[in-house]
Amino acid sequence: MSFLYDRDQNVTGTIPSSFTFTPSYGMQVSFSSELASYETVDNYIYTMSKGVNHLQMQISMPFENRKQEEARQIAGFFESLQGTGYFLYTDAAQIYKPINLFLNSFDNTVIENDIYTLNATLSSDQISNILNWKQPLLTGSNIKGDWATSTSYQKYDVVLYTGNATYPSNTGSLYDSYYYCKENHTSQSTITPASVDTVKWSKEFFFQPTYSVELSKETSVLKTDLPYSFTKRTNFGLHANTLKSFRLDFKGVSDKEARCILHFLISKGGYRRFQYKIPNIYNQFKIFFAPQWTHTFIYKDVNDISVTLIEDPLGKVGGEIDNIVTSGLVYYLETSGNSSYRTGSSWYDLSGSANYATIYGGPSYSQQNKGFLAFDGVDDYADFSVSGLGSVATVEIWAKINSISPSNGGMMMGWFNYDVYIVSAAGLGFNTANGDIYGITYSQFLNLNCLGNWKHYVFEMRTDVSYTNNKIYINGQLQTNSQILSSENSGAKVFNSGNGRISGWKSNTAYPLNMDVGSFRVYNRSLTQSEITSNFNAGKERFKV
Repeated sequence: MSFLYDRDQNVTGTIPSSFTFTPSYGMQVSFSSELASYETVDNYIYTMSKGVNHLQMQISMPFENRKQEEARQIAGFFESLQGTGYFLYTDAAQIYKPINLFLNSFDNTVIENDIYTLNATLSSDQISNILNWKQPLLTGSNIKGDWATSTSYQKYDVVLYTGNATYPSNTGSLYDSYYYCKENHTSQSTITPASVDTVKWSKEFFFQPTYSVELSKETSVLKTDLPYSFTKRTNFGLHANTLKSFRLDFKGVSDKEARCILHFLISKGGYRRFQYKIPNIYNQFKIFFAPQWTHTFIYKDVNDISVTLIEDPLGKVGGEIDNIVTSGLVYYLETSGNSSYRTGSSWYDLSGSANYATIYGGPSYSQQNKGFLAFDGVDDYADFSVSGLGSVATVEIWAKINSISPSNGGMMMGWFNYDVYIVSAAGLGFNTANGDIYGITYSQFLNLNCLGNWKHYVFEMRTDVSYTNNKIYINGQLQTNSQILSSENSGAKVFNSGNGRISGWKSNTAYPLNMDVGSFRVYNRSLTQSEITSNFNAGKERFKV
């Protein structure tokens, strides 16, 4: 039997002065966040980081089936660190930048004569540098730096863009200024405030896990012990059924996808919230944070990542989302709860496609009716991008039209030159940049009490046939349409590659509308009368209709 150690438990022979060994596949890099948390009896939880070094990184480094001489050298090197020494390590895939590592513990297993398996547990002295976005921990060809015009981008590329047209690498809120590429494309040739196309880029967790995923819910009740072993159970609070936590596994992902996922998780620091649509049967949009995750190097360009998600109960969206039609739903902006709109200029899509709209002009937010955005009819609008449209787009809006410009009228929404236009003394309907309106007359509009009141609007828009085939529903009722002004310009009747605007059209900024908006949805198909009625019923209590 061969032994690595002498009687004093020290490795014999020459000890290497540098780390020149290659770990076996299966090396794990684990991240965990040290958080201060407070949980109330109502299942609410508040968390914050304990300090600058709250995100901890640990590596489990295996060396399998090594012969005695190599095993002796590996053991000798790690013992020579004596717990306080460190060495610079670069992983073979170069996913992480070179980083200093300390030895925490070391195991040696004798497999058989002259064959040994060793495992080292290591941690870094550069924890605070993990969150230093000027020198990011991750490296590789798909970590691109500042977003640029006329540049070819590939799926899983990562760019920095703050939304500032003059200074795209502005240093404010860097952790929330990274975008993750969802499809191969070439960026546009000029910088505008809305340059980053949210169909092609995402700021949310859009990655698809490897199934199966186990979701567990716990009931939250007060239990009072009674005589004779009886128990009284009392429901309390707003979160009687709580999704505590669950794990997502991403198995066999490439180095590029691994970098992208890891970059997203590290940018959240283990405690910052993000949106994720949990799988069926729940099919719900919720807010989570990821306090820990593990990355395993399986083989060359093959990685496993396991992520633990914890629900933030304060991040649940309004209850009406659970009751609406979701088949064909490709875009959904909401103002109740804080899953879709929180503060600032980002208005997050809840359809599961991980998009968001960008708000301009600073419309005010009101908490009435569970929340709405008030567009002033002067310079307020929101730009959005939606994918998955064919020849039909059904646009659904809960809105209160407050006033209409006597000179220009206004547009509830529009693509490029194809929009929903309202002109006082004329009517509300579809417009194709030809001074035209096909829809309901202004007298119909007033008779329905649309001015100054919350209404549920559904506009079925088509590109494959004349817009005389389009439909308008108000509060669930199909309206009678007619040609009110001019005639259709069929060449303008397109969906502009899914790029649209709320309170205007994309052609220019001339037609904002003074209106309050509670929710905005786009479907890639026609809705049936019963589906429209169902969506109307889901929101009518909120808007007191």
